[in-house]
Amino acid sequence: MTLYIVALIVHVTCAAIWIGGNVFFISLIRLLGHKPEFLALRGKIIFAYVMAYRLATYILFMLIMLSGLILIYERGLLNQQLYQSAVGRMALFKLSLFAFLMGLQMFHDFIFGPKSFESNGGSVVMHESHRRANRIIGQFVFLLSFLMLIAGLLLSRGISFF
Repeated sequence: MTLYIVALIVHVTCAAIWIGGNVFFISLIRLLGHKPEFLALRGKIIFAYVMAYRLATYILFMLIMLSGLILIYERGLLNQQLYQSAVGRMALFKLSLFAFLMGLQMFHDFIFGPKSFESNGGSVVMHESHRRANRIIGQFVFLLSFLMLIAGLLLSRGISFF
């Protein structure tokens, strides 16, 4: 029971930090970037945040995955019940969503994301055409994370929509 509680605390805390970091970016960094006094710094602000947060994202993802697997194991679902019971299928759905979200996040960060910025020493040039596409991918990842949050809350209560 102690391992379950520790894993649950780690899982919820890491998910909250990741979602909170995205909310922070959307609500503060993006809004500040449109103020006239910050326009010259907009690229630098966004680039600095993105580069710092990218490392945090993958550390959080690994902790979320590990703690999630421990939660599934501790609930006795890491066997054939994962495919047979309604709660197990809900856990499998959440794992599948997480794998998709992580793949999409990696595409966002390593394939499409670098095309959005060009760092030349002290200046950062933004390519708006790539930024728009990157923003759409980022918003979709953010919506997926909320779907996973809802699925996780239902799963923790033993509720399944399968």
